[in-house]
Amino acid sequence: YDTAMAIAVAKEYADYQRMPAEMNMLFYWWTPDDTFVAMTPREIIYPPSDRAAFFRGDYRGGNPDQPIEKYASQDLAFLAPSVMELMKALYIDINVVNSLLSDALSTGDNYSTVACRWLRKNEDIWRAWVPDPSQCFPQFGLFDLRSQSFVTDRKNLGPADTVECRACPAGLKSQRFADNSGVTHICQVCEPGSYQSTSAATSCIPCPSGEYEDQPGQQQCHRCEAGKYQDQLGQSDCKACPVGTTSLGRGAAEIEDCGCHAGSIKMVAGSNNCTKCSEEGMACPFHSTVDVLRSQISPLGDDFQPRVLEGFYSAE
Repeated sequence: YDTAMAIAVAKEYADYQRMPAEMNMLFYWWTPDDTFVAMTPREIIYPPSDRAAFFRGDYRGGNPDQPIEKYASQDLAFLAPSVMELMKALYIDINVVNSLLSDALSTGDNYSTVACRWLRKNEDIWRAWVPDPSQCFPQFGLFDLRSQSFVTDRKNLGPADTVECRACPAGLKSQRFADNSGVTHICQVCEPGSYQSTSAATSCIPCPSGEYEDQPGQQQCHRCEAGKYQDQLGQSDCKACPVGTTSLGRGAAEIEDCGCHAGSIKMVAGSNNCTKCSEEGMACPFHSTVDVLRSQISPLGDDFQPRVLEGFYSAE
């Protein structure tokens, strides 16, 4: 722009602060900052930067503003979603910031006092930044401070200061809920047949095979008792072993875990019919079968292997 200009760098920071107030000059400044705010300097605005023009030797474009940002946590949206929403909505014009800095300089008050004074006078501005306290996000649910309990709708909620969003505790899950006020999330108890051992969960976990849960809102499932089994996921009870059979202990996960009681033996593979063993000459531990008697190999180990006692023989 054919502007006659001499470029200089202040020797000390104090010189940089002093010289613009003493001379008619252009100077570099960043905002917000109170160093020159009392001078109400005006920014020189150049045309937008053009990379292609720059490489052609046209240096008249100005560099774009360089924002300086600070991120507190990359998980802020999950750890404190309401804070995240506040930060998204918050906007203060640089002129307002400069007026606050001028206020601090002229009154000598600290920044906290100046900010509080502005907040008291401008509720109509900042009130729009504050998220709806009943707008809960995933992992959280509506909590009524009056009853000190989680609620499943917004019908009977009191004033804004009596409701908040809290992380769903163990045994509950955060579930999406929509009504005339928009979308929020509520905490729902886990159904029988499922559990949730951690807080801030968005789903319940089906009970694994061999376990059950007959009550809602639980943090763990129970193993099936001896004599019962469960071969399916997410069940609220266990199945009884066939008549004449039982399971070795708790947590049986398939019908094959049910075997003949000690003192009896399964004669036909694939059936659940047990026959009483001879009181003399045979040892029939739990889960005895004719097939194991013949092979002398029990999948449960040597202690569960039926056998003909010494001094006796089998005709088969």
